Amino acid sequence: MASLLGMASPLRLPNLLLAIAIGSMLVGVLHLVYEALMLTLFGTTIGKSVFGLRVQTRHGKGAEFSRFFRRSLGAWLWGSYAYVLFPLATLFAWKKSYDEFRLNGRTYWDKQSKTRVIGAVLPLWHLSAGAVLTIAAFGMVLMSLTAGRPDNAAPARVGAESPAASPIQPTPPSADAAASAVATSAIADANSGQIGAIQNGVAVFFDDKKSFAIVALPGRPSASAPAEQMARWAERTYPYFVGDGPERRALIEWLIAGTRIGVPRGAALALGIDTVVSGRQNGRGVCWPVLLPPDRIPKDVAIHPEKGGLGIRCER
Repeated sequence: MASLLGMASPLRLPNLLLAIAIGSMLVGVLHLVYEALMLTLFGTTIGKSVFGLRVQTRHGKGAEFSRFFRRSLGAWLWGSYAYVLFPLATLFAWKKSYDEFRLNGRTYWDKQSKTRVIGAVLPLWHLSAGAVLTIAAFGMVLMSLTAGRPDNAAPARVGAESPAASPIQPTPPSADAAASAVATSAIADANSGQIGAIQNGVAVFFDDKKSFAIVALPGRPSASAPAEQMARWAERTYPYFVGDGPERRALIEWLIAGTRIGVPRGAALALGIDTVVSGRQNGRGVCWPVLLPPDRIPKDVAIHPEKGGLGIRCER
């Protein structure tokens, strides 16, 4: 319901199953108070009133809150097994309660609380209202299960389509072409005074020795997480990764360059996110990856073994 109202992100399996398991029990606890209060005040609930049902004592009178609460508690525990392992165990409990009702003419909780359920022949509007509620409930459940699911059908494209409408695609194009483009960029900007190397989590520049720390951002998924999860987190946390701007393009190049030298995709994207954000926060502008050949790396700059020949180029 929260995802339908835009108050929360849609859940996916297995988080959706966990939310159903926990949420159904919490809803059951709230239902205890709701049902007991409604029965005390009106002798019925919204759902019971739709189907023309009322709950009263054996003498045809209303009852106090404590008795109706015991009745609702019995229906929750024995009639639905407290919604544990919903819906499998719940369906079994409903079937068992139905068989008991047909055999004895009364449910366990009505017998214990000394209450009874009465009803009359339903008019047409009651049946219509019940059908509408059932269809609406089914529709809400269906939308909850499919909310946020990407559409696999490729839309018809008219003109250029902005990448801002879709998440970062971590699957690189031709690796050889991408590496060649990055290497060409490194040669073209070799004398720009902005090229450096990554040394133990610090971007060290060759010309002026000015450096800045590449900080692991708080809340970022682990570098071992899938690249798709990393990309979604970056877009939610830093809006400039969503639009077709230099930050987004730099992030994709970090992914391509990192995987080119053997860094896992998730770790390469994590390095790109940390580097781009740290570069902006330290006033170095947007920082791009550079594949440095060995002869271009000064001897006094020790490249971190995990990064190989992966350098950095920042531009404002």
